[in-house]
This record gives sequence, structure tokens and C-alpha cells, in this order.
Amino acid sequence: MVEAARSLGCTRQHVYDRISAGEIVAARLGLRNGLRVPEGEVDRFVDRRWVAME
Repeated sequence: MVEAARSLGCTRQHVYDRISAGEIVAARLGLRNGLRVPEGEVDRFVDRRWVAME
């Protein structure tokens, strides 16, 4: 989650908000390990945002 936030230049909370909104895909691993954003998902999110803004 921290790496995703750094890549996007935002806070972890913003990443959690985008996950809740269904804009970023994440997976829960175990009960206490939190969420994981798959490799490449941040790039896909940015690509979708750029297309939407054109």
C-alpha cells in the first residue's frame, strides 16, 4: 500500500478511498496483513485516469 501511495504521490488513505470506490484493484491477504495492490495496477489506474480526462 505504501508503494502504491508513493507511486501516485498521494496518501495511503487516498489509495484506500480509490480501492473502496472500485477504481484500484486490491487483494486482502490473511486477516491481519491488510490489502495488497497487484503489480501493474497503479499503472492501469493512471492510464484509465488519463483516458477519462481527454
